[in-house]
Amino acid sequence: AGALARRLQAAVREPYVYHGQPVHLSASIGIALYPDERPPSHRAQHHSPLLRRADHALAQAKASGGNALAFHTPVDDPADAERLKLEADLYDGVRNGEFSLHFQPITRSQSGAVVGVEALIRWRHPVHGLVPPATFIPLAESIGLINYLGNWVLKAACMQLVAWDRQGLALQYVAVNVSPQQFRDPRFTQSVREAITLTGIDPRRIVLEITESLLMHDPAHAKELLEELTELGIRFAIDDFGTGYSSLAYLQRFPLAKLKIDRSFVENLLTSRNDRAIVSAVVGLAQTLDLELVA
Repeated sequence: AGALARRLQAAVREPYVYHGQPVHLSASIGIALYPDERPPSHRAQHHSPLLRRADHALAQAKASGGNALAFHTPVDDPADAERLKLEADLYDGVRNGEFSLHFQPITRSQSGAVVGVEALIRWRHPVHGLVPPATFIPLAESIGLINYLGNWVLKAACMQLVAWDRQGLALQYVAVNVSPQQFRDPRFTQSVREAITLTGIDPRRIVLEITESLLMHDPAHAKELLEELTELGIRFAIDDFGTGYSSLAYLQRFPLAKLKIDRSFVENLLTSRNDRAIVSAVVGLAQTLDLELVA
């Protein structure tokens, strides 16, 4: 199977001329192998999971940069088998519309007025019920679905904010988490533009939440991307502030609007003197840099 796939890739890479211009193509291929010990009649009954596994392998090939070949083979380990089943269910969940958004209100500390919401994706599995994001988000990242889900969250969140406008519920903004893979996707900026065009939302009402480590992975790329989207009106918030890099120089280097202090510092605010000192320092830092603080 591998040799045949490589021959197919070589054939696709052969250039051809279209309207006088040379055209170059490449191919990503995913291959799933079914255990040979099962009878043909039994294998035929399980073609759908096999196709899903091949689809999973294709996603891995694309995630590695494209023009690649990836294998996906079933394993006998129960934990791996459970993971494979959940991966297959994740694909089905996308196809069947099993994902929804929950909105967490963001209020002003002094007045208690709701000024915005944070959009949180949730997966209601037909058998297991609500699957924790800590379970399915890493899965989505590993099989190449996280960009699709992230873009869906952004568009759905913007659509909901516009719908609330029509109902007379005026909120200032919606905050959306951005995964590292989504942020590094060359099509990310275009996806944001599409969400704005599709919904007609004012870009200044979109807050994208990113982590400190994401910024520092490739500072030059991050700075360029943040500046490009900031020019559109998009605002950026640092999520889980205080748990990443110790250097604060990046707060001046990047066009940021908000700091979202990590919950670990807030949970014990009334009982921990150290946490109170940290939060007080972050409040002062945010005020000095003219950044809005979210806790």
